Amino acid sequence: ANMPVTPAGMEILEEKKVEVFPDILANAGGVIGSMAEYSSSLSSRQRDVKWVLDYVKDLIEESADAALDVAKSEKINLTEAAIQLAVMRVHKAMRERGWLTTIHSE
Repeated sequence: ANMPVTPAGMEILEEKKVEVFPDILANAGGVIGSMAEYSSSLSSRQRDVKWVLDYVKDLIEESADAALDVAKSEKINLTEAAIQLAVMRVHKAMRERGWLTTIHSE
Protein backbone atom coordinates (compact mmCIF):
# COMPACT_ATOMS: atom_id res chain seq x y z
CA ALA A 1 0.00 0.00 0.00
CA ASN A 2 1.04 3.59 -0.42
CA MET A 3 2.36 5.22 2.76
CA PRO A 4 2.14 2.01 4.83
CA VAL A 5 4.11 3.61 7.65
CA THR A 6 3.13 6.89 9.27
CA PRO A 7 5.74 9.66 9.58
CA ALA A 8 5.86 9.00 13.34
CA GLY A 9 6.39 5.31 12.65
CA MET A 10 9.19 6.13 10.20
CA GLU A 11 10.94 8.17 12.89
CA ILE A 12 10.81 5.21 15.27
CA LEU A 13 12.12 2.84 12.59
CA GLU A 14 14.93 5.25 11.72
CA GLU A 15 15.91 5.56 15.39
CA LYS A 16 16.11 1.75 15.53
CA LYS A 17 18.12 1.72 12.27
CA VAL A 18 15.44 -0.31 10.45
CA GLU A 19 15.70 0.25 6.70
CA VAL A 20 12.31 0.51 4.98
CA PHE A 21 12.05 -0.35 1.29
CA PRO A 22 10.00 2.50 -0.20
CA ASP A 23 6.45 1.87 -1.33
CA ILE A 24 7.15 3.91 -4.46
CA LEU A 25 9.54 1.13 -5.52
CA ALA A 26 7.73 -1.83 -3.99
CA ASN A 27 4.49 -0.99 -5.81
CA ALA A 28 6.15 -0.26 -9.14
CA GLY A 29 6.23 -3.85 -10.39
CA GLY A 30 2.57 -4.01 -11.32
CA VAL A 31 2.71 -0.69 -13.14
CA ILE A 32 5.87 -1.63 -15.03
CA GLY A 33 4.44 -5.03 -15.98
CA SER A 34 1.17 -3.49 -17.16
CA MET A 35 3.04 -0.92 -19.24
CA ALA A 36 5.21 -3.63 -20.82
CA GLU A 37 2.18 -5.73 -21.72
CA TYR A 38 0.28 -2.69 -23.03
CA SER A 39 3.17 -1.55 -25.25
CA SER A 40 3.54 -5.12 -26.51
CA SER A 41 -0.11 -5.25 -27.49
CA LEU A 42 0.19 -1.93 -29.34
CA SER A 43 3.10 -3.24 -31.38
CA SER A 44 1.49 -6.67 -31.91
CA ARG A 45 4.61 -8.24 -30.45
CA GLN A 46 3.92 -10.88 -27.85
CA ARG A 47 6.24 -11.02 -24.86
CA ASP A 48 6.44 -14.15 -22.78
CA VAL A 49 5.97 -14.04 -19.03
CA LYS A 50 9.68 -14.57 -18.34
CA TRP A 51 10.60 -11.52 -20.44
CA VAL A 52 8.08 -9.32 -18.58
CA LEU A 53 9.24 -10.56 -15.16
CA ASP A 54 12.90 -10.02 -16.07
CA TYR A 55 12.09 -6.53 -17.39
CA VAL A 56 10.26 -5.62 -14.17
CA LYS A 57 13.06 -7.05 -12.01
CA ASP A 58 15.76 -5.19 -13.93
CA LEU A 59 13.98 -1.83 -13.71
CA ILE A 60 13.20 -2.16 -10.00
CA GLU A 61 16.76 -3.25 -9.19
CA GLU A 62 18.16 -0.35 -11.22
CA SER A 63 15.88 2.13 -9.46
CA ALA A 64 16.60 0.65 -6.02
CA ASP A 65 20.35 0.90 -6.64
CA ALA A 66 19.96 4.52 -7.79
CA ALA A 67 17.88 5.33 -4.69
CA LEU A 68 20.50 3.70 -2.45
CA ASP A 69 23.18 5.85 -4.07
CA VAL A 70 21.12 9.02 -3.50
CA ALA A 71 20.36 8.01 0.10
CA LYS A 72 24.05 7.52 0.85
CA SER A 73 25.27 10.65 -0.90
CA GLU A 74 22.53 12.90 0.55
CA LYS A 75 22.48 11.15 3.95
CA ILE A 76 18.70 10.65 3.80
CA ASN A 77 16.52 7.59 4.19
CA LEU A 78 15.69 5.33 1.26
CA THR A 79 12.10 6.56 0.98
CA GLU A 80 13.16 10.20 0.74
CA ALA A 81 15.85 9.24 -1.77
CA ALA A 82 13.37 7.35 -3.97
CA ILE A 83 11.01 10.34 -3.95
CA GLN A 84 13.86 12.75 -4.73
CA LEU A 85 14.98 10.52 -7.60
CA ALA A 86 11.42 10.32 -8.96
CA VAL A 87 11.02 14.11 -8.90
CA MET A 88 14.39 14.53 -10.64
CA ARG A 89 13.36 12.04 -13.34
CA VAL A 90 10.02 13.79 -13.94
CA HIS A 91 11.78 17.16 -14.10
CA LYS A 92 14.30 15.80 -16.63
CA ALA A 93 11.54 14.31 -18.80
CA MET A 94 9.59 17.58 -18.74
CA ARG A 95 12.70 19.55 -19.68
CA GLU A 96 13.55 17.11 -22.51
CA ARG A 97 10.02 17.48 -23.89
CA GLY A 98 10.33 21.25 -23.87
CA TRP A 99 7.71 21.75 -21.19
CA LEU A 100 10.09 23.77 -19.00
CA THR A 101 11.49 26.22 -21.51
CA THR A 102 10.73 29.29 -19.41
CA ILE A 103 10.65 30.02 -15.71
CA HIS A 104 7.65 31.92 -14.47
CA SER A 105 7.83 34.07 -11.39
CA GLU A 106 5.00 35.80 -9.63
